[in-house]
Amino acid sequence: MFRLPVCPHCHAIYRYGDVRKSLNTKIHTCYHCKKQFKTSFSGLWILFLIAVVIGIFVNIFEMTAFSGTNVIALMITNIVLILFFLLFVPFFTKFRKFGADAQKSENIQISKKQQKKQTNKNAVRSSNKRR
Repeated sequence: MFRLPVCPHCHAIYRYGDVRKSLNTKIHTCYHCKKQFKTSFSGLWILFLIAVVIGIFVNIFEMTAFSGTNVIALMITNIVLILFFLLFVPFFTKFRKFGADAQKSENIQISKKQQKKQTNKNAVRSSNKRR
């Protein structure tokens, strides 16, 4: 999970700066294999949960350790934590296949599932014939 995204086609690793720049666009073209892929932010909820838990613990520590803590100090602390966790966004993004390549891979997966079902049916039929 804590690695930079790779191209789903040729597995070329993207640099941190390239990923940060490409977060605004959904569809990208690989610089190595020239195929298109899209950005998926499905892993960001894990980063969000980590940030919330650490933020809660930091706020509780700040309120207990410093008796004169006010709301402004807590807000500044939370803003600093949010900015810190924004540095980790590229490590939680994923690149997925897009367009015809994604449909081909889905069709291959569906055909493999159908083949498994067919072999299971054949195995059941042959075991029923033996009885």
